[in-house]
Amino acid sequence: MAELIGVIDSFNALRPSFLKRTSLLFERIALPEVREEIINQWQDTQPNEANELFWLIEQGIVFQVNTPTSTSLLALDEEDEKEIEVISKDFEKSLTDFFGEITETSPSEITEIVQKRLADPSLTDTEKLKIVGHFVALGQDISRLFGCFLRAQGVKAYPVLPFSMRQTKIPSQAQVIEIVFKNLPTPSEKTPWEQIIEYRSDPESRAKFLDLRNWINEITRDRLPRQEVSEKLEYLLSQYERQMNLHKMKSKDGVIESVVVTTAEIAENLLKLKWGKLAKMAFSMRQRKIALMEGELTSPGSEVAYILKTQQTFS
Repeated sequence: MAELIGVIDSFNALRPSFLKRTSLLFERIALPEVREEIINQWQDTQPNEANELFWLIEQGIVFQVNTPTSTSLLALDEEDEKEIEVISKDFEKSLTDFFGEITETSPSEITEIVQKRLADPSLTDTEKLKIVGHFVALGQDISRLFGCFLRAQGVKAYPVLPFSMRQTKIPSQAQVIEIVFKNLPTPSEKTPWEQIIEYRSDPESRAKFLDLRNWINEITRDRLPRQEVSEKLEYLLSQYERQMNLHKMKSKDGVIESVVVTTAEIAENLLKLKWGKLAKMAFSMRQRKIALMEGELTSPGSEVAYILKTQQTFS
């Protein structure tokens, strides 16, 4: 399968836990190109977060993308063309209504305007939250735009949004991915990146991740309403968890029974050197383990098992 790329905005680029959560679903993270003036500002105001981001860029986990040329957008499909049209109108209106006629203003100047407004002592907490919320919405629009741009270049890229996108009756793959993302845990900031990377590269995790990717593709083709997608995912997770608990109980009961019944036999067989019977007992225990693994693969909901495994690992 092609790499699954998550597109974030500069607001979320300095949130370590958000980046870790994003990396649990996306193989790499795209960040719309950040100007040098913004990077210098980050290093002055949030040096620890900035250094972590730069390390992720060095590791290839995060990479910057440039605004595309008009030629590279010729391959946009019909759905993304409509999405760009909607986002562009929303973005331009937000800039004009909230900041005034500053559509040609640089990102750093927009940031400075926001910071000055937030520093106004006459503002209430509600008014401050409204300003921040509006600024975050602009960042989400940028993520959505660059997701469209990258898909036009043949990259399987989708925005990573901490808040819900515009609701539509029939979800695109971007919205199915958003529903899945909201079911993943947010690792603690103390969780080392080495643990995240090791988890992603673990063969079992990788296999379950590919199962989840395949389910996302299938559910998108079904073109179900958004609410039905959420309910279907919830149902599958519940089914899988119940089946795994049942398999583990059966396996545990079998192990206890084996211990009770065979402990004396093992001692006797050791004394009498009945190696064949001992080997048969070991084989029986191995068969129980294989049966548990088979149960994991065939249980209802196994296609979304990656979500449950990730919740258990990082919650």
